[in-house]
Amino acid sequence: MPGNETEYKTPRNYLPVFWWKENIPAGGAGVPMTINNLPFEGFPFAKKASLVTLGIVLSEAVTAGLIRFEITKNGNPTGQTFDMDDSTGRKELWEFDPGKLVGNKGDELGILWGSSGSLAPADVIEAAIFVEVQET
Repeated sequence: MPGNETEYKTPRNYLPVFWWKENIPAGGAGVPMTINNLPFEGFPFAKKASLVTLGIVLSEAVTAGLIRFEITKNGNPTGQTFDMDDSTGRKELWEFDPGKLVGNKGDELGILWGSSGSLAPADVIEAAIFVEVQET
């Protein structure tokens, strides 16, 4: 890709965890998602890796408003956000160029969720996020 001279030759792998949120209410902002529905929010990179895909799956499509997801690194928001709204359906792949979002060994990856006050259906949508990385 133009402007990206980094070449990656390792396979892509999904992390052995997924982030989960049940019954997303209207009007939330910057709330950490848990991992595998347990009280863990961040997952440490075992090796230096580049985040290449987030797979987002909702139990139901958003019909009004939006749900926003944001990536965190070591508990800090990265500014990388993705919105699920009435145009995205229930499933989406959020892809990144290799080398754009890199975590070093021990860095913790997390996901925040937020929603607009007009979210519908509220208090029923469940969200799962799966993360694919590529070792650098």
